[in-house]
Amino acid sequence: GLNPALELTYEVPEITPGVLTASSCARVFAGKGTTVAHVLAMLGVEPSLLAIVPADDRASFAAHLATAGVRLLEIPAAGAMRISVVLRERSGDRQLIVRVPGAPVADPSAVEARVLAVAAAAFRAATHVVIAGSSPPGLTAATVPGLVRQARDGGLVSLVDTTGTGLRDAISSGCSIAKVNRDEFAEAFGCDSPAELCRAARELVAGSGCALLITDGPRAAYGVDAVGEFSIPVLRPVRTSVPAGCGDAAMAGLAAAMASGLDFRRSCERAVEVGCLAAASGGPSSLPEDELTKLGQQQN
Repeated sequence: GLNPALELTYEVPEITPGVLTASSCARVFAGKGTTVAHVLAMLGVEPSLLAIVPADDRASFAAHLATAGVRLLEIPAAGAMRISVVLRERSGDRQLIVRVPGAPVADPSAVEARVLAVAAAAFRAATHVVIAGSSPPGLTAATVPGLVRQARDGGLVSLVDTTGTGLRDAISSGCSIAKVNRDEFAEAFGCDSPAELCRAARELVAGSGCALLITDGPRAAYGVDAVGEFSIPVLRPVRTSVPAGCGDAAMAGLAAAMASGLDFRRSCERAVEVGCLAAASGGPSSLPEDELTKLGQQQN
């Protein structure tokens, strides 16, 4: 989770052109890796988060993670954290997400070397690693595949959730599992129909050995690995507009289940269960701790 964000969520009566008046504003630290780590901690795992942390937000970010039970492995940077703005209709039917990129890293080569060095040390005490989200502007495309190769060479199970070229590079570098939503997979691999998507997924798994979990918002998820392919129904009512971060909650559920020793199919079922719970709760920051604790106990 190299690229954390400050997420501002405004609840509005309706998303329309013009001036909107929000009835509430929620301010949370987010970004894929940050959310995954937070939900992992709620599931009873003791995660570490490797992140490039801008100085302006360092103290509050570190305090947030400490409270959540997440160990921070920090790569210091200058400036302020990137911002995501979410406009969510009170009905929950629609939302608008605006992501503002952060400042470019000052010395990309030095930062990339530091990231790989810190990761190498952390991987020695790990069994599973989640590589999730984007990299800060300026960091080279070699960072994610470099992390995947380090995990592979260390015998770790690597779970990846990223997009586009980063997703393709992670799979070709030997990641164990990729969790991606349907639209991201279709864009990365040029699929125009459900049949093409399923065929591309099967061919990708056969050629790379990487298992895939493809989520589709409130609809059934699709899993495929060397054993076969399967559909995972959504058993909990979910609104059409899924709140931001629910896919990250699903990744946390997948990683926690895999780390507990569940097989891939059962782990995918747990991922969908956690993601749907997040969606029904209004997002990962509103997850009911008692229900997550029960899920964590079930897999231990």
